[in-house]
Amino acid sequence: MILGSFCAAVGKRKSSTARVLMRLGSGLFFINNIYFFRYFTSVTTRMLINEVLCAFNYLVFDIFVTLNGGGICGQVLALRLALCRCLCVYDSRFVSVFKSMGFLNYDSRVVERKKIGFVKSRKRKQFSKR
Repeated sequence: MILGSFCAAVGKRKSSTARVLMRLGSGLFFINNIYFFRYFTSVTTRMLINEVLCAFNYLVFDIFVTLNGGGICGQVLALRLALCRCLCVYDSRFVSVFKSMGFLNYDSRVVERKKIGFVKSRKRKQFSKR
């Protein structure tokens, strides 16, 4: 969705939600008002985002992200999906690139809820014969 000079998109994974706002600028990348490299300190989490950023010249854009919920892995994958969706709104040529890489697929797997009478979602209570 294009909001004035901004381009916006939302990505979700497990219980994490990422909202991305992009505009033409000088290459700023903030997540919850923290610089990208300070928010994600692990190399593997940065690599997941860099796969998307290497597909285009991200130094042309200012990227502002709001991340809510979940853990690090869920947040990274939600951010990757939101970035890809935002770029596809900005330029439709990215759709075929990201589809072939599998970045536009929403992963619908979530934690299964606990059932009544069970210890966890599928683990039953120990059976006692007597």
